[in-house]
Amino acid sequence: MTDIDRIKNAVPLADLVGRRYELNGGRRYRNTKEHSSLVVDTETGAYWWNSKGENGDIIDWVGRHELNYNGTWNSADPVLFKEAVTWLAKHAGLPDPTFKPEDPKQREARLGKERLMTLAADHYRAQFEASPEAQSYATGRGFDAETIKRARLGYSGGLLAAIPQQDRPTAAELGLIYQKGNGYRDSIPPGYLVYIHYHRGKVEYMAGRALAEKRHMNQRGPKRLYWATWPGYNRPLVICEGQADAISLAQLGVSALGLCGVNLSDFDPDMLRLFKTVYVAGRRRTRQRGRRRLGSPSGRPGRYHRP
Repeated sequence: MTDIDRIKNAVPLADLVGRRYELNGGRRYRNTKEHSSLVVDTETGAYWWNSKGENGDIIDWVGRHELNYNGTWNSADPVLFKEAVTWLAKHAGLPDPTFKPEDPKQREARLGKERLMTLAADHYRAQFEASPEAQSYATGRGFDAETIKRARLGYSGGLLAAIPQQDRPTAAELGLIYQKGNGYRDSIPPGYLVYIHYHRGKVEYMAGRALAEKRHMNQRGPKRLYWATWPGYNRPLVICEGQADAISLAQLGVSALGLCGVNLSDFDPDMLRLFKTVYVAGRRRTRQRGRRRLGSPSGRPGRYHRP
């Protein structure tokens, strides 16, 4: 264990957050009474703050909220990073840490995937803003301007595979593009609305739905759940079938979770404890899958009280 790991483990993130805000509950995921979209994962020491678009670990929290670098914080900046770790060491009553330079290849691998996912999401968002067809399709589904903004809908007009040459192997590993012959192609081809899956403050996955027909082409790799939780935690949650269903419910002010064909053996049930009551909706098969995973034998629509 490095000096930095020892310092991070010496102070629970929940304690630092609790100095500023009152935390709810005593389970794995704890949000605050003042800001329900601020959630601390007490097992991993991570946090995310949906309304601010923030996520990170205890070092990120210190940099943004204890040292007040909120608008300029960058954990990749060695000067800022050292200042935050040193502050945390003093707070924990530990000696100043010894800093060793991170291996450049390891650092590139660590930061590269998250950066590429964010860049891909930004690419699709920009193409949506430039596409009257995509905007017309979204409004035709009943989504208003505020919902489109909150859901951060995207559109594939192609060209994602034209990213810099050095990034293409990592993008292919993430399933954003794939190799065919001597070149690369977009996993979500042109003409598709793109649902960008944000969870815990990060871009997790992207799924495409053709504008012209009911056809789906997604980022290659395991599917992910779609969380439409911008209405907030500490309120009911509806589990439904897909992204469009979840967005429609969120537009009505109801937090929703789209199953999107995901194998629920990977589902984290502790997330449900952030909500007051969980409802399972949709077609019978969707209700049965959701209720079996949640521990309720019934396939009928209705509510399931969180564990």
